Amino acid sequence: MKASPLSLPAALHRRAGPEARRQWSGVGNAALLDEPLLGLIASRGCPGSVLLETLDRVPRWVKEGQVILSGFHAPLEIHRTTRAIALARNRLVLALATEIVIPYLAASSPSAALIAEQDVEKKAEVTTLTDRNP
Repeated sequence: MKASPLSLPAALHRRAGPEARRQWSGVGNAALLDEPLLGLIASRGCPGSVLLETLDRVPRWVKEGQVILSGFHAPLEIHRTTRAIALARNRLVLALATEIVIPYLAASSPSAALIAEQDVEKKAEVTTLTDRNP
């Protein structure tokens, strides 16, 4: 499959900056971008218990027909992913999502800095799944 330029829905045009709009291409059903999008962001050091708690919620999200965006990586990809690539993916998730779920956010992490920089709570509904964040 070959990626092709995406025609973004109007709501996404408003949330994404002009520079980002010129760079978007993809493969698959672009109509999914018209749906409410749940962004899932977590710090790399997410404890296993929080990961399991989050995974327990996935079946409900799927049953509700929720489109989930995340920056999670396939195991083979982790070795090639740089901090810059991970942050770029998280920026994309934050730009697209109408709701953000943050299972775990380490206070001094790059993800925490990005979320603060993006002023996420003004753009989307934000839910933190745990108060166990350091």
